[in-house]
Amino acid sequence: MTENALPTVVAKDALVQDLVADGVSASYPYAAMSIPPFATALHVPHASPRMVYVPDDPRLGKFRRRLWQLVRLSRGAGAGQREEDL
Repeated sequence: MTENALPTVVAKDALVQDLVADGVSASYPYAAMSIPPFATALHVPHASPRMVYVPDDPRLGKFRRRLWQLVRLSRGAGAGQREEDL
């Protein structure tokens, strides 16, 4: 798919393909949120991501300053997987 979106001069360049793919992913970071409704309609097993708020909590330890007060995407459990196993 990436090759089709690029000029033929650079279409086969792996670095250019990776940069374009990263740009597409970065432009829609919460794309995973749109997959479950489609997968459910098609009866395809899928994870159930959800938006979660990370509060300022001392239990975050050394990651506290990096993660606190952010909204994050939690991937949730997939088919046959328990939430506590994640």
